[in-house]
Amino acid sequence: MALPVRLKRWHIVILASVIVVAALVAVVLILNPFGLNPLAGDAESALAPTERLIPVRFDILTTEISINGSITFSNKEDLTFGSSGFIDEILVSEGEIVSEGQPLARLDPESAANLRRAIAQAQLEYEDALDALADAQTPTLQIAEAEAALAAAELEVENAQETLDGLVNPDVQVVSQAEAALADAELEVQNAQEALEELVNPDADAVTQAEEAVAQAQVALRDSEYALDNDFLNAQADLEIAERELAVSEMLLDSPSNSEQIDEASETLTEEESDYSNVIYKWTGMRATVGDLAMSPQDLFDDIGFDPEIVFSRDYSLFPDGRIADSPDTRWNELKIFGWRSLYPGYSLIEFHCEDITLLPERDSDTTNTNSELCIHRDMDNAWDALRLARDELQSAQAEFDDRVASLTERRTQALESLASAQDKVKRLETGSIDDELLRKRFAAARENLNKAKQDLEDLLNADAVEAASLRNRLALAQ
Repeated sequence: MALPVRLKRWHIVILASVIVVAALVAVVLILNPFGLNPLAGDAESALAPTERLIPVRFDILTTEISINGSITFSNKEDLTFGSSGFIDEILVSEGEIVSEGQPLARLDPESAANLRRAIAQAQLEYEDALDALADAQTPTLQIAEAEAALAAAELEVENAQETLDGLVNPDVQVVSQAEAALADAELEVQNAQEALEELVNPDADAVTQAEEAVAQAQVALRDSEYALDNDFLNAQADLEIAERELAVSEMLLDSPSNSEQIDEASETLTEEESDYSNVIYKWTGMRATVGDLAMSPQDLFDDIGFDPEIVFSRDYSLFPDGRIADSPDTRWNELKIFGWRSLYPGYSLIEFHCEDITLLPERDSDTTNTNSELCIHRDMDNAWDALRLARDELQSAQAEFDDRVASLTERRTQALESLASAQDKVKRLETGSIDDELLRKRFAAARENLNKAKQDLEDLLNADAVEAASLRNRLALAQ
């Protein structure tokens, strides 16, 4: 049975539209089965001269347009400018029509400033050239210089004439004066020669004295420098020693080797405790507690009420009620003893006290609960002795560790105190005191004396070129 379908309003509207369109198409086909336009005659008469009526059909409609003319391409020109620079702004766009004199681009401010400086420089050079041209056209200065040179030449001619007259007809007084001048010149030559020789070849005694002065100044400088730096250097050395001692003490204090002996002793104790616990489990079947591990074998047997000679005897009834199970009234495990007595094939070899009997080689270390020792008390005593020895070694290692840590701690404390003292001493020396200031003044004076002595010695050994040239000029003039 089909369910009724409820149509919406817009569904109804669409169905109605489809029906109406179908009806119209059917009517048209009935009235004009060949597709002719009944209104074609009237439509053609209503068209304009440039229009025509085309029947509707499935085809390609093509329209062609014919135009006559010529194609002109755009002109492109490469522009050059009379100056270099960077473009800051372009004032026209591509394809835009421009006119003569129209600005096309603008230079950046730096390029424009360079151009303005070039223009100013060119203007300055142009004005200098104008001034030079004007001077060349009116040579007043050259004329004055030529006239002055002419006057000087005339005066020199007159002086030369007077000198010639004096030489041809010498005056007695003039001759006397010339002779005196000659004597003075000879004395001057001698003095200049001696001064030059003294400058070029210094006296050996003077050089020796200058060298001694340099040596004494060096000794004084070294003494003052030593006095100035000795305390500071010692303080710096003490500071470095204190820093190294502190670093060494802290390194030794933090060294993992300090605890290696304790770690080894702790591992050994853990192994021996496990061994003793395994031996207890081997013979009693019970899991030992911390308190059990602190008791000797006999004390432990007494505490748990366990007598191996009785319990391991065939006459001892493990299960008095006839039920094979561990009794809750005892800490030791009856099933473990039952296994020894009934299941172990070497049960007859088990002994209790074996001080004078050696069934098997004595064990060095029991690391499992299945070792081959079949003497109960000896097995327990060996494990207990090994455990006590491990505890003693751990206590000894701990005591040695504590002593070492205490010693290193004291060493570190002393290093810290030495470091603080050295730092305080260096700080006081760096800030300075009255004695330090006096030592610094002595050092500065000694250094100045040394420099002066070196300069004096250098002056003796190396003649001053300027002074030597002056003396040579004096000698030549005197000669």
